[in-house]
Amino acid sequence: FERDGAVAVRVYDPSAPAQRGISEIERWPLDDRLRILTRLERTPHRGVPTVAVDGHRSTDDFDGVLHLALPHGDVSLCVQLLDDGSFFAAFSDATSGNESYRFRFLRISAPGPDGSVTVDLNRAYLPPCAFSDAYVCVFPPPTNRWTV
Repeated sequence: FERDGAVAVRVYDPSAPAQRGISEIERWPLDDRLRILTRLERTPHRGVPTVAVDGHRSTDDFDGVLHLALPHGDVSLCVQLLDDGSFFAAFSDATSGNESYRFRFLRISAPGPDGSVTVDLNRAYLPPCAFSDAYVCVFPPPTNRWTV
């Protein structure tokens, strides 16, 4: 992989104990309250300081913000535009590090013609670094670290 102009090699070993030891992944039951209709606020945030799980510090650009009304409080989610028009976000919540992994990733479909976006937090998934220290995932930016 390439990071800040430096190239590194990631070794994949399908026979590694961590690969063989996973039989299932615990998950939360689906919750319709975590499917939120909102609008994308195209407010670019450039040069946001970020930190990867290996301590590497860098900056990232975010292309917009989604404001979500969750059952236990309102939050904001900074998102990055992907090549296919969808969005990506990393976030953590009150369960992170205790009841769940430290953070999760989420893909969000492109906005509809009217600018509306459905954010389905039920579709959040574990980052690769949850399964191996060989992956250097970036922690969520401060705006995406929720206390609810």
